[in-house]
Amino acid sequence: CQNVSDGRFITAMVGLLAMDAGRFQFVNAGHFSPFVFRGNDRIEEVPIESALPLGIDPDYPYEVAEIMLPDRPSTMLMYTDGVIDAKNEQGENFGPERLSAALKSNVDEPPGELIARLRRSIKQFTRATAQTDDITLLAIRLD
Repeated sequence: CQNVSDGRFITAMVGLLAMDAGRFQFVNAGHFSPFVFRGNDRIEEVPIESALPLGIDPDYPYEVAEIMLPDRPSTMLMYTDGVIDAKNEQGENFGPERLSAALKSNVDEPPGELIARLRRSIKQFTRATAQTDDITLLAIRLD
């Protein structure tokens, strides 16, 4: 908080992945819940609440959440709000519905290709519209 000016904040997701146990423990400070791709083409948005972004309240009690990834292969996708807030020429957001559709059509892709295809979907949607927020995607796959 002391390093952030008034009205500014930092979103973050900090975690520890125990690959052998298939356990991801993390603190979510201002991000959307991750998606988990499990076998049989199932995609789940993990129902975990986001805590305050960093820099707002120096005494905020951040709690550790946990996601279990027992099925193999499992892919976890985390993303920033710039993904769903990306706008097209008509001022429409890419939105959670388009993100969900893009995820469903790429559920079997390895992480690098999944991210490349998501970025292409966003770019095709926004076309010549300038990007106004960061677009960050992180995918992790346990085989």
